[in-house]
Amino acid sequence: MCFAILPAMVGAGRAEPRAAAPAPDAVLRPCPDFGAGFFQSPGNAFCLKISGRIRHDFGYDQTARRADDASWTETRGTLGLDAAALTDQGPVRAILRMTFRRAPTSWVEFRPPDLEYASMEWSGLTAGRAWSFFDRGFPNGGVTLLGGGANGRGSDRGAVALVGYSRPLWDDWSASVSLEDGSERRVGVAGAAPAGARRPDGVVTLGGSAWGHRLHAAGALHETRPDLPGARAVHGWAAQISWETPPFWPEGRTRLRAQAAFASAASDYVGWGYAGVAGVVPRTADAWATRAGAVSNRAWSAGVSLIHDGSPTLRLAAFAVWAGQDGPSRYASARIGTVGANVVWTPVRNSQAAAEILWQSIAVAQPLWDVVARGRTGSSAWTGRIRLQHDF
Repeated sequence: MCFAILPAMVGAGRAEPRAAAPAPDAVLRPCPDFGAGFFQSPGNAFCLKISGRIRHDFGYDQTARRADDASWTETRGTLGLDAAALTDQGPVRAILRMTFRRAPTSWVEFRPPDLEYASMEWSGLTAGRAWSFFDRGFPNGGVTLLGGGANGRGSDRGAVALVGYSRPLWDDWSASVSLEDGSERRVGVAGAAPAGARRPDGVVTLGGSAWGHRLHAAGALHETRPDLPGARAVHGWAAQISWETPPFWPEGRTRLRAQAAFASAASDYVGWGYAGVAGVVPRTADAWATRAGAVSNRAWSAGVSLIHDGSPTLRLAAFAVWAGQDGPSRYASARIGTVGANVVWTPVRNSQAAAEILWQSIAVAQPLWDVVARGRTGSSAWTGRIRLQHDF
């Protein structure tokens, strides 16, 4: 960065000589090859970008007991560094994201800095902690401010440790294959402890556009090993397909998005890593321990979203999700429905103000006898939040 030095006035009208302008090679230069915000410092072969995000959420939840907090706040701060360079073997890029979180009303008030993203990218190869290839389409959970990953709202794991390769095919179609750390997708074994992992998860994807419609398909293999004498590993799998229409009426500012997913012994891939509404919390698992050995847990999720761009600065969305899981007994069966709507306002570039309200309902096949559920087989609750966010 170049700073101008103002001359100091000495005596009546007498001034020191103006400082010499910095040499051209001593000034930061923009790097348009990698997009806005990238710059290059003298003597550095890489272009660098410094970025960040501040997000504050205020929410209200319908509670199940007096000890629960109805209102809550959460503040997140993210710092990012991107380094990129053009080489004879193709572009090379390194990305680092660190996130700090403070939630006074959460059971974890403060979390240490989280290594959210740390990856290297070169000629289609990605290695490190990066966004799961399974989630790189346009997940239905991405429409809601609540996100996915729970209550069957679809996969929303975020960054995981992986090694993957993506290759363009034709037009804007591409395919990818990756090996991802399955321990981050582990939901566990009901009735037994999980044994150690032997192999990573395998993920394959295919995505692109046809006649204006966007399509994305993903599949995954996931292994679950119960820590039981003589018990065999359960080989699970998951499949997901997402579809988005081209913009349509009115004036081409509305689009429809749908997603469906099914998993056997791989519950986290369809958003069943955790489930619970207003104190009714069914057991989630990849597999169930029985006398005959470990039995796969089956989970599914289906959702639809309607997204309307009211203006260049205003987006409206409504969404609905229906999801379920089934195991070897009625105790494992559960169904959860979610409906909601939100509005996102972008008054200035890189700044957002958003509000959302949603309703969730849960039903289980067998009464849950714990200190909160107390024999109930279902529950429902409203929740809402207001979000302020700024990127820089």
